[in-house]
Amino acid sequence: MITVTTNEWNYIEIDGHAGYAPHGSDIVCASVSVLYETFKSLFKHNNRVTVTEARNVSRIEICKGSFLSGYMEFFTEGIEGIAEAYPDHVELIIDR
Repeated sequence: MITVTTNEWNYIEIDGHAGYAPHGSDIVCASVSVLYETFKSLFKHNNRVTVTEARNVSRIEICKGSFLSGYMEFFTEGIEGIAEAYPDHVELIIDR
């Protein structure tokens, strides 16, 4: 299962693999990956954003007060839609 944790204003963390299909053909994993990679690409030249990627965990942190935090809603809505369609494979945790 992929677990996405966010507080909806300055960080996202993605952990795990969907397990919907074998690696390389998993449409659920691919969907989350496309959202993540697109989201990450918005910040590639911004020093107010920290991207940390390890083997199975990726994290993006946005400095408080940055206008970039507005993009979080787009990302969260996308993950929420995937989690609703594939509840056994994607979990969204909103840390408030």
